[in-house]
Amino acid sequence: MTGRTGHGDQRRRHGHASVEALDAGAGGYVLKDTEPADLLAAIRSTARGHSPLDPRVARTVLHGRRSPTRAVELTGREQEVLALVGRGLANKQIARALGIREGTVKAHLTSVFQRIGVRDRTSAALWARAHLPEDPAGLAR
Repeated sequence: MTGRTGHGDQRRRHGHASVEALDAGAGGYVLKDTEPADLLAAIRSTARGHSPLDPRVARTVLHGRRSPTRAVELTGREQEVLALVGRGLANKQIARALGIREGTVKAHLTSVFQRIGVRDRTSAALWARAHLPEDPAGLAR
């Protein structure tokens, strides 16, 4: 499910609506003024297990949630896993990309969630986008 909302009084409305939609299980969130081609791409991305999130929504959601400090120390592998979560990859895709088992990805995520102070994958992805370097370990393709 991908949430979608209008752009009137955006900061207040899409901030609240997006958090509710994401907490309810939406796979991503785009705004009403999203171009049709981008909307279709977001729907297809969600169907592939990714989490498309409009940058304006990400900023609002990040500021609206508890923001852990950047001083969190993650291992190199934890940073790699978290960076891929931030790019919207599913656990199976992360495991393939890193050459590890899916269970190992889950173990890393459990540890990461605890360390950065989040309870769900969406919050972890937002944290990764805000706190990790663009390409922490040469993960860009």
